[in-house]
Amino acid sequence: MKKASRNKSQEARILQQDKGTQKKRYKKPDSIKELEVLALEKKRERYPNNPYPAPKKYSDKTSNELTKAIIAYIDLNGGQAERISSMGRKIKKRGKDIWIPGTSRNGTADISATINGRSVKIEVKNRRTKDRMSKTQESYRAEVEKAGGIYLIARDFDQIKGEIDKQLGGFNG
Repeated sequence: MKKASRNKSQEARILQQDKGTQKKRYKKPDSIKELEVLALEKKRERYPNNPYPAPKKYSDKTSNELTKAIIAYIDLNGGQAERISSMGRKIKKRGKDIWIPGTSRNGTADISATINGRSVKIEVKNRRTKDRMSKTQESYRAEVEKAGGIYLIARDFDQIKGEIDKQLGGFNG
């Protein structure tokens, strides 16, 4: 069966109708570009005999990519950061799939970091995906702050970079 073809005016009309519903095109922020340059410089320092190191690409388009960029930013600037996985796992038991809950606390932050000797927890709630904090995450935040830790919410890379500079005075190292 032959697929019906459309002429150019029909295509233009369809595109015009969809224009209002299309998502805004992602534009990489300058701060992410600076992170990529910093990562390349560190790679060149680490591998001085490699004349063409492969550049690492970062983005803050999704929550996963934003998390990776934040961890890289902290690590590359002399801090220490790691991703916290709070998911459980699925196993087979007697032929059935069962879910075993994770061992971390409910509401725990996505990133645990140490910056300038301060404990920092970062919850990633990407602005593009319109994530929101749960009640358990709010109570975890209160516990961290009560204990003297710093709890930040990352909505995009520019914002969290500014928060780190404001709250912690940037990086010493």
